[in-house]
Amino acid sequence: MGCCSSKPSSLVSNELNIKVEGLLSPIIIKDYKLPNRIVHAAMTRGRCDPSNSIPNDLLVEYYTKVARNGCKFIITECSGISPENCFKGNGFCHNNQQMEGWKKVVDSVHREGAKIFLQLFHGGRANHPKNSGGITPVAPSAIAIRGKDHTIEGLLDHVEPREITKEEMKIICNNFKEAAKNAINYGFDGIQLHCANGYLIDQFIRSYTNWRKDEYGNSIENRLRFPLEIIDECIDAIGADKVGIKVSPLGRYNDMYDETPFKTFNLFMMEVNKRNIAFVEMMGPDSTQTKFFPKPEEQIGDVWKAFRSTYKGLYIANSKFDFNSGNEIISNGDADMVSFGTKFISNPDLVRRFENGLELNNKVDWGNVFFGGRKGYLDYPEYNEFITRK
Repeated sequence: MGCCSSKPSSLVSNELNIKVEGLLSPIIIKDYKLPNRIVHAAMTRGRCDPSNSIPNDLLVEYYTKVARNGCKFIITECSGISPENCFKGNGFCHNNQQMEGWKKVVDSVHREGAKIFLQLFHGGRANHPKNSGGITPVAPSAIAIRGKDHTIEGLLDHVEPREITKEEMKIICNNFKEAAKNAINYGFDGIQLHCANGYLIDQFIRSYTNWRKDEYGNSIENRLRFPLEIIDECIDAIGADKVGIKVSPLGRYNDMYDETPFKTFNLFMMEVNKRNIAFVEMMGPDSTQTKFFPKPEEQIGDVWKAFRSTYKGLYIANSKFDFNSGNEIISNGDADMVSFGTKFISNPDLVRRFENGLELNNKVDWGNVFFGGRKGYLDYPEYNEFITRK
């Protein structure tokens, strides 16, 4: 991408006449320069009041702390585009009160010189009635997820979804569009559409969850129709340079599978590439559920390299990277940036630790990752000598 590799993008400048050596190399994206190639990935943390999902001071403090400690490209937790979404402890984005809460986050992150994108989300069949006021979830096809779901009442069996109607699809598409406009109107630098991890958009893409017989199912082209309609509506609302996506071709989370992932997602990347969007975040293989499906590595050996020549825009690699492997994939030209999730949970100062060769805190308080207050969210120890407080 410009200075980054031989794969150019109109959103990445070639003004930096430097050798790209890894995570700590600078990069120019569109009209702003970032000091490193480290991205804060979206994570479910559940720190909002589930009755209203309004972002609060805990979120302001968390995202500000990440930005202050050197991460200048932040993607937020998944944000519900309508009341029936699950993960109600996350900050939603479908009313003014929620967006006023997000604006406090955005303004504080911007004061630290960082860029922040709002991840837009609809859970589809991964929603649970306990998290959505008793509403039965919708999905491309009436196929339930095998296993348990995290609900406000604890772990419960997933329920069978109802096949979504075309009229409902139009409503949801418009919800994404309005949420995208909300994000930009309240100061976000852009949005990321959550097309991964077995949520609604991903459910349409993959063969195991989309058995529809109409123009939105059966063939790969048909399965991509609704995801591309959502992308196009968001582009129409806020511009292609403010729209990114996250995909997981080999993900097994939420009981997901595609029979021909390279063929499916290569066509998707071809279509996305035509639209010149802001970025694609490509997730690596997820082997957490291989009981029913082939191992991901048996389908595609190197998922990041597989789509690198097809998608020519800003390309972010995600999943289980560390400092060394992150440096390697960037130096090899197989990604422009690397996003980290779990490592940020217990290391809000992750970038500072990388910069100074410091040991990471690998003790994650898993009992307080998804719900709660400060505990397990804002109480991890930091290397304060590397923090400049305002």
